[in-house]
Amino acid sequence: MFAGDAANGNAAVAVLDLLLLIFIVVELLYAVRTTIARRELIAEPFLIVGIIASIKEIVVLSVKAAEDVGKGAEFSDSMREIAILGALVLVLGLTAWLLRRKEREPDEGRNADEEDAAKA
Repeated sequence: MFAGDAANGNAAVAVLDLLLLIFIVVELLYAVRTTIARRELIAEPFLIVGIIASIKEIVVLSVKAAEDVGKGAEFSDSMREIAILGALVLVLGLTAWLLRRKEREPDEGRNADEEDAAKA
């Protein structure tokens, strides 16, 4: 009875992993298409792909970690990896936010340069 549950759990994890991987590939293709259409490198779509990939790994690892609850070192390693991926999601999200904020104010550094040029 439990062996069948484990097989179903592994199948569910495999399907979830595959679906999230397909979603990542679609997002990556969108990012490349956007970059080619604008003829400039746009970082935000690639940051979003990194966030999605990290979240995918968190979801898959958390499902697998549920099976390792009483195994000590394996469970501890899984939790450590999930924490690192969570920190990575926060860093990538902060980077995307800062990038978006800078795009709203593109002339911020230009005024100081123009003032320096006018003084010279």
